[in-house]
Amino acid sequence: MRKPDPACVFLSSKENLLSLNALAASVECTPGHERTALYFEKNYAALSARIEAVIAERGVCAAGFSFFTSRFEETVKTAAKLRGHFKKGLYLVAGGPHATALPQTALSAGFDAACIGEGEDTFPELLKAIAENPAGPAFETVRGIMYACGGKPARTAPRPQADLARFPSISQRYARYGAVEISRGCPHGCNFCQTTRIFGPKIRHRPAALIAEQVRFMRTIGFVDVRLITSNAFAYGSPDGITLNLPALEELLSALTKVSAPGGRIYFGSFPSEVRPEHVTRETVALVKRYAANDNLIIGAQSGSERMLQLSNRHHGVKEITRALEITRQAGLKTNLDFIFGLPGETGADALETVRFIRAITGPGVRIHAHTFMPLPGTPFADAPLNHNREYYEPLVRELIRHGRIYGGWISQKTIAEHTSASAAPKSGPVKL
Repeated sequence: MRKPDPACVFLSSKENLLSLNALAASVECTPGHERTALYFEKNYAALSARIEAVIAERGVCAAGFSFFTSRFEETVKTAAKLRGHFKKGLYLVAGGPHATALPQTALSAGFDAACIGEGEDTFPELLKAIAENPAGPAFETVRGIMYACGGKPARTAPRPQADLARFPSISQRYARYGAVEISRGCPHGCNFCQTTRIFGPKIRHRPAALIAEQVRFMRTIGFVDVRLITSNAFAYGSPDGITLNLPALEELLSALTKVSAPGGRIYFGSFPSEVRPEHVTRETVALVKRYAANDNLIIGAQSGSERMLQLSNRHHGVKEITRALEITRQAGLKTNLDFIFGLPGETGADALETVRFIRAITGPGVRIHAHTFMPLPGTPFADAPLNHNREYYEPLVRELIRHGRIYGGWISQKTIAEHTSASAAPKSGPVKL
């Protein structure tokens, strides 16, 4: 009897768009998955209906969830509803930042397996294991996961990092398109950020030719604006993520300009990515002016306090932020500066330094992209107590709002941070099964 072909139904949202695109591309590029079915549903009713149809057709189905800690409780409720409705044939699979940092909490919540780290190699193999033995998948053979084994968590051998030259970040077969990822990993290891913990300290780059081919294809199907995703746009091609590689950067931007013509626009160093302040030089900004369509840069400042920048392990100071701002202004570009309000260890004096700095630099062409600190599992600041210093930042925020010089999700982030901090689930310590 022929074994069923693998199938997975994802709960899709704006937050996990890029992750699901990458997983779809990995399945498309993996031999033996030519008949694998992937579905992307946006709400519980559609998700449940699709799973029911797949189980009726194939006898087994995986339900995939890629989520941040801020979505953990909501995801758990959805998974519990599915588990209560489908008594057999369904396997719940977790992935994304939360499952990578705290895979045991996903198992405690009822998931059958949690993917740890990058999913390009792990996910297709996991789907194959489920399809080949629906009665009892051989999870122990799949590297890079944690799975439930006799009511206890079992972790398989770590999975090597994905070879980005093998995998695009969009999928033609499954019609999954969006921002094109150009690099992965970060050497800086900021204490509030998960990037280094998930993708490693060594920066890796997709070949310019592969990136250009993805952009060329999206242009042929009607995409006019193409955005690039990376933790630091100006670090593309850098061997260590610290030193610039201007020839590689220009090679990429030149190639993308050619394949996007006529009429296409490339956005680089703006939403949904940013640049580090020390990498804003006259040379890098000149490349943006020559090749890209954006009229602004997003620069990661994070604090106006030297002490907080050092405590957060940022590897730059206020001087670099100020210099980056001046270079951007001189080039005629607008500037959006990322700041995180209420970083762990921030005193009233630190908050006042940041407030004074922001007041000094904001003006025409300068906006603040405001965030409230949210503890993220797996980071050095994961269990830090919240101290948002509202008495210092709220007057500043009201002032900036009046002048239209602030945007961002600082209000919702504050609410989420307070809620998740009060919940035991997202904490970085082990959760008993």
